[in-house]
Amino acid sequence: MHLDVIKISRIISRMEELYNRILTSTFDGEMDKEAVHEYKETKKELLLYLFDKPIQTTDSKYFADVRKRLQRLTLNGDPFIPDRSFDDESLNKTLKIFKDLLDPEFSFDELSKIASDHFYSWFCGEDYVENKLRSQILFLQTERLPEHFKAFVTEIQDCYNFQQYIAATVLCRTILEIAVKDLFQSNNLSGGKRLTLFQRMEKLSYLPKFALYKPDMDDVRELGNSIIHGEETANRETSTEMIKKTFFLIHHLYEVN
Repeated sequence: MHLDVIKISRIISRMEELYNRILTSTFDGEMDKEAVHEYKETKKELLLYLFDKPIQTTDSKYFADVRKRLQRLTLNGDPFIPDRSFDDESLNKTLKIFKDLLDPEFSFDELSKIASDHFYSWFCGEDYVENKLRSQILFLQTERLPEHFKAFVTEIQDCYNFQQYIAATVLCRTILEIAVKDLFQSNNLSGGKRLTLFQRMEKLSYLPKFALYKPDMDDVRELGNSIIHGEETANRETSTEMIKKTFFLIHHLYEVN
């Protein structure tokens, strides 16, 4: 489904008209509350329209201009309020008040309907619980992990539980690289900063205690690379296998170190 560029342009233009009305009325001493209300509702309309649209896909030659206008909305929360800080602290406070004032509010019913239409149609709490119950076993294989791995492990588990299998698989390759760097340093091997992951693995596997795990290191690196470079994708099965292999491997690398 392509974006309706004309519709977006119309909405943003109306927001601009309303913003100027609000600004003028404020300087005149009495803010136009009707314009504020319409502005918030118009902005809400735009955000709801964009919610499930592939913003990177459009066949319109006019989209470049609209994209620039949308970028301001994305980066700053509003396409018309200045996007930089000023030396004048009171002016900064005024801008923040303006941003808060013009930000639309979504009712619980509105958010619940969107969640029902777009989230629960493919995922639900029961799915999350089942995935977590199953994934816990994958991570229990690893007893020995450096402290700084914990954030990555949690991220991988969250990605897996929410069915973000590509992200989970790529992160497995990331923690392999972290582990290899860590083991490289702890074994006082030379040239670490100048070497690629492949080169570090090669040098690490020259040590007898790690030699047995060279094929497993290669498997994790190659699968991770193939997804990073867009040669393959990941699904539940491949992600599960990658997590098993990665954490089994890391556990044993630290076990023998």
